[in-house]
Order: sequence, then C-alpha cells, then structure tokens
Amino acid sequence: MIDVLLIHAPISFENRDTPLGDQTSNPPIGLLYIASYLEKEGFNVKVIDPVPQGLSLKKVINEIKKYKPKIIGISAVTFGTRSAVEIAKKIKENFGNKIPIGLGGMHISCDPDFIKRYPYFDFGVIGEGEEVMAKLTKKAIEKKKIKGIYEAQIIKNLDDLPFPARHLVNPSNYYPPHGKKTGKPVATMISSRGCPYRCTFCSQPKNRAAYRIRSGKNIVDEMEKIYDYCDGKYSFVCDTMTMYKQKTIDMCNEIIKRKLKVKWLANTRVNLVDEELIAKMAEAGCTDLFFGVESGNSHIRNDVVHKNITDRQIETAMKLCWKYKIQSNIYMMLGFPTETKKEIEDSITYPTKIGADVMGIHITWPQPGSPLYDEAIRDKIIPKTVVDDYVQGKYGESVTAYWPVYVPKGLELSDLVEAKKRAYRKFYLRPAWLIRRLQWYFKTPEKFFSDFGEIGAVLSALFTGATGSVES
Repeated sequence: MIDVLLIHAPISFENRDTPLGDQTSNPPIGLLYIASYLEKEGFNVKVIDPVPQGLSLKKVINEIKKYKPKIIGISAVTFGTRSAVEIAKKIKENFGNKIPIGLGGMHISCDPDFIKRYPYFDFGVIGEGEEVMAKLTKKAIEKKKIKGIYEAQIIKNLDDLPFPARHLVNPSNYYPPHGKKTGKPVATMISSRGCPYRCTFCSQPKNRAAYRIRSGKNIVDEMEKIYDYCDGKYSFVCDTMTMYKQKTIDMCNEIIKRKLKVKWLANTRVNLVDEELIAKMAEAGCTDLFFGVESGNSHIRNDVVHKNITDRQIETAMKLCWKYKIQSNIYMMLGFPTETKKEIEDSITYPTKIGADVMGIHITWPQPGSPLYDEAIRDKIIPKTVVDDYVQGKYGESVTAYWPVYVPKGLELSDLVEAKKRAYRKFYLRPAWLIRRLQWYFKTPEKFFSDFGEIGAVLSALFTGATGSVES
C-alpha cells in the first residue's frame, strides 16, 4: 500500500496492447519533482509512465490494484487528455469513489472547467503541484473530502525544492525520439521555471509568467549528484535558460571550478546570448543550443507572433555558435494569421540564409491557453469544441493527422504540407550543408552516431514532411 500514485498520461490507449505516444524521450520531470517533494514530506510515492513502461490501460489498473494508493494524480498536456479521461473513468469503474483522482499538468491550468465536463476527476490542480499535492495527500490519508479546483502558489525559490525523484523511473526506458537505447540516458534537467515572453502560439497560464531561476551552485550540485546516472550528459528542457546572463555565467563557472567533464544542451532566445556568454557556455560543456525563430518573415515573427527578435540577432547567434563549436538548432513554424504564400516562402529559405546547423519546421497547432487558440476559434479556423471532440475520439488515434491546425485564410492545408517538405529538402539536400556536417563530425565525432540514429526521421521529413513525433 502506498500514499500517492502519480501517472503520466500517454497520447492514447485505443486498440493497442501498449500505449501510443513519444514520451520515451524524457522522463516526466514535473511529476518527479512532485514525487521528491512528497517523499521529503514523508509520503510513499510511485510513478507510472505507461509509454516507456509498455503498460496498457488494463495493466495500469492492475498496478493500481497492487499499490492501493490513497490518492491518484494524473498529469496531462492537451494531447494526453483523452487517455487521462480513460484512466480516470476506468479507475472509477474499478474502485468507485474510494480513491480521489486528480488532474494536473498544462491543460487543466488553461482549461479548469475540464473536470466539470469530465467528472471522473474529483479535483484539478492548477499550476505547480508540489505543495498542493502534499496538502491533498494529507487530507486523503485523513479521509477528508477532496473536491474541485486547487490553485497552487508558485515556488518562489527553486533552490528549496529537492532534486527530482529519478529513482522512481527506469532510466533505460528513456532515449532520443528517433534514436536507440545506447549507453546511459541523457539526464533531463530544468534551470528555471516560467517565461515572461508572450508569443501568441504559446499556452500562457498565470504561473508561466513568473520567471524564476535556480542558483548556479544548486544546478551544478544536481549535475554532480547524478553524474554517474547519465555519464555527464544533460538536457535542460526549460523554456529560456539564459534570461539572466550572470546567473548562467555563474553556473558555467561552477562547472569549470569543479572540473566536471560534462556535455549539455539548452533552449534559449537569440536576443539573450552574446559572445561572452556563448564562449563561457562552450567552455563549460554546452554542445547544442535550441532557438525558437518561428518565421523567416520579420513581420510575421514580430507583429503577428510577437517574438520580438531581429534578423541581425538571429544571424549573430548562429555565427557565435559556429565560432565556439556549439550546434545551433532552430525551430520554425508555418501557419499564422494573415500569413501569405510569399511570407511562407521567406520561412522556407530562411534557415539556409542564416547559417543554422539543424532546423525543424512544423505546422502551427493552436494550443489551449494561447492567444492564437482564441483567435482561431473566433475566426472559425478550428471548432470551439476541439478539445472535447478529441477526448471523445472524433479525431481518431493519429493526433498528427487529424488535430486541426491553423490554416491562414486564402491557403489550404496542402499548401502548408508541401511548403514544409520543400523547406526540409531545401535545407538538408545541399552540398554546403553536407560539407558543414562533415566538419562537425571531425570536431565532435559523436554527432555522426547521433545523426545515424535520426536517418528514419530525416527521410520521413524529406518525403512526407513529418518527423514521426506527435509534435510534427
């Protein structure tokens, strides 16, 4: 018998002995933070991650029968809501009201009425769940009523949180989305929470606005503690690592001072890096930086998307990454309000123009909680019932094939799909890119093996425009 069971909702359970999803890339770091906080408070915790564990819905229920938890928390992004409802419904069928069931994660934070529409859930948690789940677990143990929406306070000092409870998942279950299980997994980490920027396509629940960053010492303490777990390889999955330049430099100096031989990658913005910072990050083991560029057309990027970054800032960031042997990876999107064929063409040619090393380009999906989502509903680009239609199975099992995307007026979906394929071909089928890639292999031979594992995804992108992940 345990106190708390935390479940990471997959994309789907339909017609499968094992669940559908691409959650094998990273462990559910948010749930592992909640789990470690609960353990610190003295509770017994288990984590179920159905996709990497290969658990069908029936097996999930069998796990619940085995553990007999006093409270269950299910975490779901929008594309996990369908399976979250299936799990909660099946728990109610098997256990009645004996176990309080809660929904947390990004979707409920943007759509708190969700649990009213699907009353299989007893409660919902909006925001960061550590403190709230500790209080609710205590109530569950005391057999007090748990019902409704609980809004969490943000964790002001992230250094106060215990490190994620990685011992509750099997590290060998996690590997790159198109790669193979070779060696130890890269350790997923966060250096910060929140994002003060307001890009129109991004979900924006209240707790995301409060940007907080861990101290360099606290971050490197965790890196050092789990060094053997990951052979010194780390992936920072927070939105914007370099918001405060000095904080990032402090982290890098801490790595250098401790003489840690590490390799790590991170997400940031082109307007939040300069030569001093890039040089210091490279010295401290940074191998890859990921930048959201979104559009190759400055009007779409800044006036429509509100990215607020210039062509010069983008080009400078790419050059600095190349100079200091950090691989530059950019994200692009097609399908924004008012976007024309000419502006889409600007995005197709842009990655080559700025000298990026790697690029990914996707068709825009309006996400609940984003200004774009509200605009898409208002303009009848997507139906108001899109989430409920998805939960009720009206889009089938293939999210990438049927979830409504944003198609600008005057264009067809086929225009965006063809543009996406052309973008991949124009960027990757260039002698200049192949020569540049060979240069990378000589500088960092491990990139060859990384690329080799991505061959299937690359071929799919070149010929179909899809990369095989649910984000495609």
